Amino acid sequence: EATIPSAWSADDTFSYLATFSNAAAWDPGVSSGKALDPGQVRTGSRFRLVVSFLGRRLPLTYEVTHYSTENRDVLLEATSGLLQARDRITVSAAGAHDAAAAEALAVTAAEVALSTAPSSTPAANGSGAANGSGAANGSGAAATLRSVVSYRAEVTLRGPLRLLEPVMRRGFASVGDRAARGLAKVLAVPRSSAARAS
Repeated sequence: EATIPSAWSADDTFSYLATFSNAAAWDPGVSSGKALDPGQVRTGSRFRLVVSFLGRRLPLTYEVTHYSTENRDVLLEATSGLLQARDRITVSAAGAHDAAAAEALAVTAAEVALSTAPSSTPAANGSGAANGSGAANGSGAAATLRSVVSYRAEVTLRGPLRLLEPVMRRGFASVGDRAARGLAKVLAVPRSSAARAS
């Protein structure tokens, strides 16, 4: 389970994440993503993702089994002959109690700024921080905490592979950590800047 800060509004963050084909843009374990149903995301919407699994490319069709715009909460599930996956994503507006999330966002935004800035241009103050409320990023805008993502992903192996689940648990955690870092980097760039870059 991961808690990820976002410089985007809660509604924008939820809309982006509920459109699960976007996972290909932030999860290094997803090589491609495609929406299978037209129109707005809703209960029953399906997304086809191709993921890396045990050294091979595994297609998975995720279906939205719960969707609430009011609570900004979505549950997606996929089942194949090898595994079952459940991803629950909840987005809340940032509050005064989210100081740790704001600090995490500032650090991630500074990392993004350093990775996208020309090598001849040093960070303004060595840390990339613009001020106490946010951090500079590649667009020159400040990343201010606007919402927080709660992301819980569960993978259960099926068939004979179930015997390997205790051994593979650490590998699953590592995959999840990489995905969370990728998502944090995307959400650290304010939405207007991200829209211009896409």
